[in-house]
Amino acid sequence: MGQWNTRLLGITYRRTEGDQLSIELYGTLEDGRSIVARYVGFEPYFHILRPDVETIETLRKDPDVRRVEDIQLFHKGSLQPAAKVVVRFPWLVPDFRSRLRRNFEVLAADIPFHHRFIYDHDLGACVKIYGEETTGDYVTDLIVDVESKENAPHIETLESFNPDLKVLSFDIENSINNGNILTICYVIRENDSIRNGKPIYGTEQEIIDTFTKVIQDEDPDVITGYNIDNYDIPTLLDRAKASNAG
Repeated sequence: MGQWNTRLLGITYRRTEGDQLSIELYGTLEDGRSIVARYVGFEPYFHILRPDVETIETLRKDPDVRRVEDIQLFHKGSLQPAAKVVVRFPWLVPDFRSRLRRNFEVLAADIPFHHRFIYDHDLGACVKIYGEETTGDYVTDLIVDVESKENAPHIETLESFNPDLKVLSFDIENSINNGNILTICYVIRENDSIRNGKPIYGTEQEIIDTFTKVIQDEDPDVITGYNIDNYDIPTLLDRAKASNAG
């Protein structure tokens, strides 16, 4: 059993064999190494306030519902009867929410599954992770399976620390007429200094392939930029398919 002091940088999840859900915590250790810590056992759920017996029975018979628990929730100043509905997969929650909201007040159904993991376990930005080192198809320096303690991940919040992170910021420019990527510009911050990336030019396929190699060679801890989640990254993926890049 090992332990790793980790600055959390990102969290996601994936569906594994046997339809299990694996939470994946990505971060950087105090010595600068990268880590992914995996935890299996956290389940997607939501709450219904004051459900009737018929609705509870219908939910319990639903093949996408793992179980329904009778609970009490403190809501708007008082304890109220409620149900905790645990479902098989996170992407099922919006549909349940839409159907049930017609007749009931539905709570805890709007928070993304991986964020819910952070909130429910009250994790800070820096944590101590307990577990076993393992191997897998990841590019991080360490892969760890998180230990379970009392049916919860054995992770403790620490005082904040700031490892030296390599940050790559980029921006794409593409044609208004046909969407083709014309250039990609990037800068890198490392060791308190900033360096400009080499110009990326050529055909669209060459531009995307070159930028992919930049990411692989630089191996940044953080990739950032203005609105890249909603524009630059989706556009890169679409244009990579269109140009047969990669």
